[in-house]
Amino acid sequence: ALHLRASFGKAGNLTGIGPFDRFTTLAPIIYYNNVGGFAPQNRKGNESIRPEIKTEWEAGADMEFLKGRVFSRMTFYFQQIKDIVIPYEWAPSNGYYSILDNLGTMENKGFEIMAGGYPLKSKDFSWEISFLYNKNKNKVTSLYQNTPYVAFGVSNQGAVVGYPVGVFYGSYYARN
Repeated sequence: ALHLRASFGKAGNLTGIGPFDRFTTLAPIIYYNNVGGFAPQNRKGNESIRPEIKTEWEAGADMEFLKGRVFSRMTFYFQQIKDIVIPYEWAPSNGYYSILDNLGTMENKGFEIMAGGYPLKSKDFSWEISFLYNKNKNKVTSLYQNTPYVAFGVSNQGAVVGYPVGVFYGSYYARN
């Protein structure tokens, strides 16, 4: 038996933006002599932030042989994500350490192949065995505001155009 399938979808990542990320929030603090007050958090709010939008194409095939005792499943997909939500680090002289912003676009391409079968199959007992192989290639396709690199926190890990998200990026120190 052969079953072909294809799908198209578009979705927004509403959970990528926290409930208070649009606003600069204040935290309660205690000053000298137990006098209370409020101070801004380290992240500046961003009222113009938008959810990420992912568009995906997917195609696949499910095949069965020998009356369903041997099977194979294949899926191929292509995703485009725009308005990636990334915390952007600022110099503390701006008054805040970071802002959550829409900073670029990326794509995912990949496939998944599964093969398996039923070595033992009876009315009261069945044993299924399967093998799965998958591969995903992720690539940042653009960063907004002509930014060459966006770091994740204080590490050397971040987003660079033409590379996967989370690549280590940096320079070296020449030493004598």
